[in-house]
Amino acid sequence: VTVNNGTITAGSNAGAIAGENKGTITSVVVTTGDQSSLEVKTIESTKGTYSAGGVVGQNFASSKIDDVTVSKNVKITSNVSAYLGGVAGYNEGYIGRVLINVNKTGYGVITSAKAFVGGIAGYSTGGIFSAYVKSATISASTSDSDSCAGGIAGAVHAAAKESVDVAVVEDVYISAYYAGGIAAKLNTTYT
Repeated sequence: VTVNNGTITAGSNAGAIAGENKGTITSVVVTTGDQSSLEVKTIESTKGTYSAGGVVGQNFASSKIDDVTVSKNVKITSNVSAYLGGVAGYNEGYIGRVLINVNKTGYGVITSAKAFVGGIAGYSTGGIFSAYVKSATISASTSDSDSCAGGIAGAVHAAAKESVDVAVVEDVYISAYYAGGIAAKLNTTYT
């Protein structure tokens, strides 16, 4: 999928492929032209839960995202408290073999004022495997104690069999009240 100058806006879950995934997404590349951009964002609505990602807003339990690349000038933002990720804002399922390789100046930004923000997922209770995040800016509020940013995920709360495995973070700027190279908050097994 190549997007030339687009904006995807939702009052709940927003993604370049789908707002919500309850199935399988595989072998997908989300990219832009060299001089164009894509912004995926959530805005305040009566829904109450907001998530945005380069592929999907929310990846449900028993759902799968595999062999996916998000590259070039992609920006994921929110003006409300949200879950934001390079692949999925909120992950309950499986995310594997993913590459986030974006332009960190101007676009290539995953940011929100108060949020869980991550290079792959903002918040994950599922599995993240073989993940590579390169050249991104991942940020949330540095003064709000509810804000977390991580190179792979803002926060990971998963069973030992569903954790973060084989993760690489390279040339990434991360900032938030809680920040970490892999995750700001990790309540699982990391190998």
